[in-house]
Amino acid sequence: MRDWQEKLEIYFLSMSIVNYDEIGVPKKSTQWYYFMVTFSQIVGIIALIIIGVLFGQYRGGFGWG
Repeated sequence: MRDWQEKLEIYFLSMSIVNYDEIGVPKKSTQWYYFMVTFSQIVGIIALIIIGVLFGQYRGGFGWG
C-alpha cells in the first residue's frame, strides 16, 4: 500500500517541476501571443474613440431630441 503512495507522490512532484519550455513549445509563439493581444487592445481602444467622436458629431451629439 505504501509503495504506490510513494510512487504517486513522486509522480505529482515531478509534474510540478516540469518547465513548459521542455515540451518543445518555442518561446517565439508566446511573443506572438502577447503582440497580438496588445495589437487587438489598441485597435479596440481606437474603435471606441472613433465611435465616441462619431456619436458626438452625428445629428448634434448624443441629445438628438
